[in-house]
Amino acid sequence: MKRFIITGLIIGHSLSLSAQVGKRTSAYEYLRAYQTASKKNIDDIKSALSNINLASENPKTSNDAKTWLYKAQILHVIYEDPNPAVKTLVPNLAGEVSNAYKMTYKLDSKDDKANEYKRNAIAFSNEVLNEGVALHNGKDYEGAIKKYQSAYDTQKELDKPSNAIVNNWAIALTNLGQNEAAGKLYIDLAQMGVEASKNYALASQSFKDAGKPEEALKYIKEARKVNPDDFELIKAEANFYLKSNQNSLAEPLLLKLKEKGENDPKVLGLLGQMEQEKGNDDKAIQYYKDAIKLDGKDLISHFNIAAMLNNKGVKLFEKATATKDLKAAKTLQKDGEKVLDEASIYFEKCLDLKDLTTQERVDIYNESKKQLKMIYGRLEKEDKFEALMKR
Repeated sequence: MKRFIITGLIIGHSLSLSAQVGKRTSAYEYLRAYQTASKKNIDDIKSALSNINLASENPKTSNDAKTWLYKAQILHVIYEDPNPAVKTLVPNLAGEVSNAYKMTYKLDSKDDKANEYKRNAIAFSNEVLNEGVALHNGKDYEGAIKKYQSAYDTQKELDKPSNAIVNNWAIALTNLGQNEAAGKLYIDLAQMGVEASKNYALASQSFKDAGKPEEALKYIKEARKVNPDDFELIKAEANFYLKSNQNSLAEPLLLKLKEKGENDPKVLGLLGQMEQEKGNDDKAIQYYKDAIKLDGKDLISHFNIAAMLNNKGVKLFEKATATKDLKAAKTLQKDGEKVLDEASIYFEKCLDLKDLTTQERVDIYNESKKQLKMIYGRLEKEDKFEALMKR
């Protein structure tokens, strides 16, 4: 079990307390009796707890650090006690110990042992976090969120909450469909200076999942302000522009990645698509080929190359048919055959990959078969297509 620091009780220390602190004195005496007895009497710790609770609720003593220190010590002793019957005296025990140490620290932060009180408050808030994780793993997300919030509030008040609390809390919120609330948590943490770039990016993803693309883009930009050259952040911002048909904004970001030497097939594929849309087929094909060198299973790049080469080959055949000069027509037809042969290689690769995981990929598979049949028909190689279909 994780050990904590228990502030010494100084047994036998003479207390000079006014009449208003009688309950606190009684609590101390009962705790001393419980700790020093050779055979522990649960009634002593019960009485200590009852008296200190009254003292901490009494306006005359509730603003005194000593009251909360005694309460923290009593609760801490209960927490460390091996007797289950003692532990069950206080619901939410770890949270109560944490709160008592927090109050002690807040009421007397200049005490010699103030940092010790603060450390204990944070340590016990982490025990509350662990209780939340246990509930989370049992799919009690609402119960887990209450624990996470308790731990978060304590740590935020004393210092900065840990990423672990926010991540778990946000995941629990996401599991309950509360993506926007999860995003706000990540923003809060980022604004406190805790892994700002990472947490702004997580906030962006949460808003994206919540169906709020403008907010998602806003926080990707915030993340990039902190870490402007991060590969994944640049790519994420570019993807937002691509999905909203703002290719002119996406392209410089993707080119920046390429210039940085970040060889990512997806980036190269996206650059290929943009060049293809501009009608720059040769540049597009080169980007796609570069993407395939990095990822031989890049179905989209294979298909896009095949489609562009197919269109080029068909146009050469059509031009050959329209040309009256037989020699020129024959040359154009041979050029067309060569281009269609190359297109067929890429279409065949699409069939070999046979990725049917999405409707788009099913459509690519079916379109590749259709185009291959037409290519081999134009090239008078129907037998090759039949053999391919039997393969």
